[in-house]
Amino acid sequence: MAVREMQEAAHLVLLSLAVMSFYAAPQTERSEPPFANPPMLYSRDGQLHVDLVAASGAYTIGDHQFQGMLFNGQYMPSVWRLRPGDTLTVTLHNRLSQETNFHFHGLDVSPLKNGDNVFLHVRPGGDFQLRNQDP
Repeated sequence: MAVREMQEAAHLVLLSLAVMSFYAAPQTERSEPPFANPPMLYSRDGQLHVDLVAASGAYTIGDHQFQGMLFNGQYMPSVWRLRPGDTLTVTLHNRLSQETNFHFHGLDVSPLKNGDNVFLHVRPGGDFQLRNQDP
């Protein structure tokens, strides 16, 4: 076989391998973008009631899966939208294997009556209800 014929055969084999590799690779379709905005919860008639379940679980971002602490099965919990004077009621269900707590970041909440008590601990399997009126 001449050198030129061998080069053409080698190119054909390489081209065939490239085509087969493309079709043999798993093709994944994403149903949602890897970093989607979290869901929004809005107050209605001056009230916002939230059931918040803290539990460990698996979560996938893009093509990467990890174990972590999730809220209602989500890595990024929902955003709560309230108006001044609205009442927020949150029931925290601790389904973690360790104690957890509930407190706010970026919201002016009174520490009275466990409104924003970082020292309050919810035991594994326990529930805690917070009721607070937004100033």
